[in-house]
Amino acid sequence: MKLKIIILILFLFVQTSAQHITICKAYTQAGEPIDIIYSKNISLNQTICFLLNTGNKKISGSTVFLFIDKTSDGTKQNQFNKVYRIEKDKNWLACNFKFAKDGKFEIYFADASQNRISTTTIIVGNYKETLKEESVTVNNNANVEA
Repeated sequence: MKLKIIILILFLFVQTSAQHITICKAYTQAGEPIDIIYSKNISLNQTICFLLNTGNKKISGSTVFLFIDKTSDGTKQNQFNKVYRIEKDKNWLACNFKFAKDGKFEIYFADASQNRISTTTIIVGNYKETLKEESVTVNNNANVEA
């Protein structure tokens, strides 16, 4: 019984983790990445390719949305979105994009029902995340027992 549960969990993990976005410089006609960019830090004005691959699972429906949101201080602001028409039985989609602004960006693909297929984040240019300072109140009259 335990073995069946473990196999089921592994199967579900493989199915859900098979959908991913690869950042690369180009791609083949079969949807394979060329010159994968492993760093999540991209130079300003660099054109890159977002390659969505759903593994053995075909992309459901004929429409896929690409969203690029800039994230800052816990908020997201949409910078770009585009609708793509997908050929039947296709398991990948590629699109090129050139970032003209510094920042942290969340890139995600969604289906026609707006369910996310896959998400990744990147840093563009010289963006540095700043930590918010939180005020802490210290009670100097507190009783401490050891």
